[in-house]
Amino acid sequence: MAHDLFISYSNKDKPIADGICANLEAAGIRCWIAPRDIAAGEDWPTAITTAISNSKVMVLVFSASSNSSADVSREIILAANHNLTIIPFKIENVEPEPGKQYYLARTHWLEAMNPPTKEQIQMLVGTVRVLVPVVGTDGVVQPAVIPGLSKPRQFTPVSHNTLPRKPRLQPALLIALLAVVVLASAGIWGLPHLKAWLVPTPTLTATPTPSPSPTLATTPTKLVSTPTPGPHFSLFKTLAGQTVGVNNLAFSPDGRILASGSSDATIILWDITSGEKLQTLMGHTGRVDSVAFQPGGGKLASSSNDGTIILWHTSGWDLIYKLVGHRGGVNSIAFSPDDRTLASGSNDSTIILWDTTTAAKLRTLFDHISFVNSVAFSPDGHTLASCGSSESTIFLNDVASGNRLQTLYVNNGSAKYVVFSPDGHTLASGLDDGSILLWDTANWTKLRSFSGGGLLVFSPDGRSLATAGGNTIVLWEASSDTWLQTLDSHTTEVKSIAFSFDGSILASGSADGTIQIWKLDIQ
Repeated sequence: MAHDLFISYSNKDKPIADGICANLEAAGIRCWIAPRDIAAGEDWPTAITTAISNSKVMVLVFSASSNSSADVSREIILAANHNLTIIPFKIENVEPEPGKQYYLARTHWLEAMNPPTKEQIQMLVGTVRVLVPVVGTDGVVQPAVIPGLSKPRQFTPVSHNTLPRKPRLQPALLIALLAVVVLASAGIWGLPHLKAWLVPTPTLTATPTPSPSPTLATTPTKLVSTPTPGPHFSLFKTLAGQTVGVNNLAFSPDGRILASGSSDATIILWDITSGEKLQTLMGHTGRVDSVAFQPGGGKLASSSNDGTIILWHTSGWDLIYKLVGHRGGVNSIAFSPDDRTLASGSNDSTIILWDTTTAAKLRTLFDHISFVNSVAFSPDGHTLASCGSSESTIFLNDVASGNRLQTLYVNNGSAKYVVFSPDGHTLASGLDDGSILLWDTANWTKLRSFSGGGLLVFSPDGRSLATAGGNTIVLWEASSDTWLQTLDSHTTEVKSIAFSFDGSILASGSADGTIQIWKLDIQ
């Protein structure tokens, strides 16, 4: 693979190195990083040597672990011998050992400690872009301004005068020094550490307790007038059987069962026709954040902030597999359309693709640098969309290879949810400021945006889009964002909405533990 930059790091710092790589590549900088870019069966030392000789810049993730690493020492020596510009990215307060200090004496250090923030990584991106020309990738949306360059820097230059400057390094270093002087004169030097971008997730432990008998409240039908022709829903029933918030809902493919995941660590299965509770599934030790039925109907998946994913057999609701691989809570799960793959997004900033038959890990994606909020498969199953907390990007990866296909940039804030339209022509993203941003999947350009609440789901026919914010649900015409109907019977925050597979029922789950069932009126 053609590349301009080599990333050197210790295995202990792999999550940070992967986050740096993802951000550099999102900015159009071609990176080489092990083990990702070492082919199966390839000689490791030869691959490292070749990669360094073909690079222009080395980014060194500097920590106590890399400081004591013999492999990192050899990579630094190779980089110096090939006249690479070395940029140490210091993530721990340690001084380089004598051997490394000799080669790093004339370098300028980026300090990003305790741990590095997103802004500090963007400063690194800006520094690299001074030295490396950006090579555009067809189809990738590039930002007009590098995120973070207009913000103050947490950047400490350390100069030493022990080594003569090598001729090939002089032009690049002069350019870098000139950029540093210009930024310093503008008065943007120094910034207090912002919120850490890799925050350990506190574990919420809850002891599952049998749920009380469900209360089926017959609610007076609430008709909300709509001036625009389109689908119209009436409140049919309210289900009350969970003691705390309903975080996620999913309909079975036949539309007969609704699964609800709750903060009480349980999953309740509801009969949609009668409103009765069929069964309570208990296997997680923490809050259940996501539930999803396999399109073929054979399995139900659930995920929790305890870091686990459970696959349940829908014929007898037996636990088939408990998938353990994430180091943080699992916020979002999704089945591929062909039933073969399950994607899971976690607070450990990774996405894992699992084989649903064997429960084996297929691959792990390291694109994000913060909590992964949402994952979604395209209708053809070839593309996986994902978004992360405190990130201004949406990533699109090829499911077969795991390679990044596109990077989409939201203007402000970050995306909380992503979902494809049933025909695959549109990707909808719900942002943390409550706005909805729609993308054309043919060329990944922005179509339009509107204020809708952030939480969203397409109707199965793709003609409607349901969004939620606060305790209100709004139905929109998907093709024009025309308002169709407002559903506002909840008294607390709506945390999940889901359509049945035939689109005749809309279910909404609330922070107070209730679920409302809305039925499509026959017109």
